[in-house]
Amino acid sequence: FFDDSKGTNVGSVLRALETFTQPVILLLGGRDKDGDFETLQPVLAAKAKKIVLFGEARERIASLIGQTVPVIKKTKLQEAVEVAYQEAVPGDVVLLSPGCASFDEFVNYKERGNFFRKVVENL
Repeated sequence: FFDDSKGTNVGSVLRALETFTQPVILLLGGRDKDGDFETLQPVLAAKAKKIVLFGEARERIASLIGQTVPVIKKTKLQEAVEVAYQEAVPGDVVLLSPGCASFDEFVNYKERGNFFRKVVENL
């Protein structure tokens, strides 16, 4: 499990994904900042095993990334982390790199990151 809660734009998500050689289950979402999520399609196809979308932006992101890889939609980050855990197998990376602001559910990205780590510790 990797916390990149500070990754609040599409460019940050791209850089985070490129650092891994293992299959990635990507947690993506929050409050939309009008990101160009369609530009992620090539790297998602190459790096992501599944995408778990959450928060206010989940429907918009789903419409922009298309059918690049399997997508699961959840309302809250906690649900997204739990389903990512269920979907992961040994060797997979679960990456929180939301590409969005945190304000739909949290005060800031730090609170979101702390919450993510707490949920992971309790799995």
